[in-house]
Amino acid sequence: MTRTLRIYCGAAETRAALIDDDRAVKFWFAPAIGDEAALRPAEDGDIRLGRIKTISRPLGGAFVDIGDDAEAFLPQSDKASPAVEGVLRIVRVRRPAIGRKGALASADWRGDLPAMSQEKIERDARRSDTPRALGSSIAPAVAIARKASLFHPAAIVVDRADALLSLRSAGIDAKLDETANGGVDISAELDAALARTVNLPGGGRMTIDETEALTAIDIDMADAATTSAAGASDAMNDRAARVLFRELSRRAIGGRVVVDFLPPATSSALRGAFEKRLGETDADLYPRRGGRLLRDGLYDLTAPRREKSLLERATEPVGERFIRAGRRLTLDWRAKAAVASLEGALRRARGRFPTLLVSPDLASYLDARPWLARVGDRFGARFKVETQHRLEERSFEVVEG
Repeated sequence: MTRTLRIYCGAAETRAALIDDDRAVKFWFAPAIGDEAALRPAEDGDIRLGRIKTISRPLGGAFVDIGDDAEAFLPQSDKASPAVEGVLRIVRVRRPAIGRKGALASADWRGDLPAMSQEKIERDARRSDTPRALGSSIAPAVAIARKASLFHPAAIVVDRADALLSLRSAGIDAKLDETANGGVDISAELDAALARTVNLPGGGRMTIDETEALTAIDIDMADAATTSAAGASDAMNDRAARVLFRELSRRAIGGRVVVDFLPPATSSALRGAFEKRLGETDADLYPRRGGRLLRDGLYDLTAPRREKSLLERATEPVGERFIRAGRRLTLDWRAKAAVASLEGALRRARGRFPTLLVSPDLASYLDARPWLARVGDRFGARFKVETQHRLEERSFEVVEG
């Protein structure tokens, strides 16, 4: 299939999706245009000016202050100069802090950055004597396109002319499409990727549970029509295998993953053929290792974990006093979703005047940020925002008048 990278430059956030067969199979996030220098947690690929705090010879590296009250571990490589406490050093974040695991950094920060970008970062670092983020002059669309280049999209489409200019100035070929969603509703795709269950085409269900230790995935018949027991289980497993790695990719799930398929056919040859297909399916989209299929249907694999999963990015723990805590969408995620929904309504109906209804907590959060003012700058005074006390916490509605 031909993959397209669609970049949505919203007033609150820059979002992007890799589209394959009209479905989002990978997401990226970056600050909104105008928020590039705003404080935010370190992300995979960020370049930071860090200060060596403590050298740990037993661990073979050093702990580095990377600014914004954040710390990362910098392993000592043979190629890098030895770490010296108190010295400033440019590093690249290899993995952000995830749960109780701290961030990892690398002294090899240049990567595939163009020479001009490297020079700008070095000049920026020389002008500073405190740890902080570097490279904020890189346009959000450009930063996303460089990360997405690993997946070789056949086309890049962006929804703002200034972002298109930034991409072309960076030598990245792209085209402009200012329609509502270009045929793919990224908000709906994100909601689906955050859901615990996936309904499989043709029947059946996949249930995905992320834990600190691993991700457990269960495949079950649900309401699928059945024929013979063996034939039904193999057909169900095939349907699940076709979507499994795309779901893992779009949810940004890494680490250890254990899948409980239905017990496959007893034939070792058929089981071996299915295991081979599992190893080859979407291997370029979701690199992993391992992948052994046991006779009872358990399939165990490990994938690189370099970023927060979509669930970790969008939600936070809630109910810590309960026997088992849950998760809820963060206030920041909901506020950005509200702004994106308003922008979508304004694009869809250029002659109408939509109203964004928000709960009091969302109203306060939005009032403290420039996002709604940016919506007005882009679309004009064609909308209203009203606080509704009847709405539950972190809730919003868009009424398209």
